[in-house]
Amino acid sequence: LSKGRALMLYHYLPFDKTLWGRMCSPPSVALQLVAMWPVLAVRAAFFTLLLGCLLVEPEAHQLTAFVLAHKSSQLVSGVMFAVQGLLAFWLCAAALVPADAPDSSGCALRGPGVSHSVTADAIALVWLQALVWLAFALLPHASGSGARRGSDANPLAP
Repeated sequence: LSKGRALMLYHYLPFDKTLWGRMCSPPSVALQLVAMWPVLAVRAAFFTLLLGCLLVEPEAHQLTAFVLAHKSSQLVSGVMFAVQGLLAFWLCAAALVPADAPDSSGCALRGPGVSHSVTADAIALVWLQALVWLAFALLPHASGSGARRGSDANPLAP
């Protein structure tokens, strides 16, 4: 279990790889794609698992990286949602409806957002925001970035 935790944290938040190094690593790319997946339940499960891995030994740098990664993936998946909605609306309003059709009820059946559960999406969004606020609440109780375990000395003290 601890080895799986270490592998997930290393491939998602590696300490020794640049952005290019992460893009060349298939496990890192796979985890980034899961984090940006447009299904909210998948993102909620992924970030819950990630925060659970971070809670074993909370460190300020990792918690801050978690918050930033969550918010950046929220931006990317939001853009993906917008493009998906735009394409779904275009398909139902213009592409799939014949030009001589008297009524455009195709959008009522195939329009954007018709097949989604609003309740499930709302619960997943609230859960994702609660994870971010939990990470913020844990920051004062986390160890400093790069601090040695068991060391009380302040590395910034003169």
